[in-house]
Amino acid sequence: DDRLVGLSTGQAVTYNSTITQPLEILTDTLPLRVMLAWTDPPASLSATSQLVNDLDLTVTGPDGTVYHANDNATFDRTNNVEGVVIDKPPLGEYSITVHGFNVPISSQPYALAVWGPLQPDISSFFQSVYLPVLMK
Repeated sequence: DDRLVGLSTGQAVTYNSTITQPLEILTDTLPLRVMLAWTDPPASLSATSQLVNDLDLTVTGPDGTVYHANDNATFDRTNNVEGVVIDKPPLGEYSITVHGFNVPISSQPYALAVWGPLQPDISSFFQSVYLPVLMK
């Protein structure tokens, strides 16, 4: 998702599984990889932290487990590239949330990429979309 509108402080976007954007893991033989990146505005030379606009990435598994980016126990307050990698993901539907933790400058556009054993159920998609049309 190339989100050009961006997020402000306190705003969040949650991605849930749909037919066109499946987030259901069908096998644990491949890892699930979720990557978030944004172009951060330059920080002041005297700033103690170089990250200006801080977004957070979380992935919630089918059992309710919350995975934080970059193998942190909580949130990453340093980087403008955050990733969650689950080597043997539990089977089921996942949700992904991108949250604007601290966005003092404008709203922050971002890009989100997901890779893994995510396949839509083509047969149910075919039956629900094409079969009714063919039967008319």
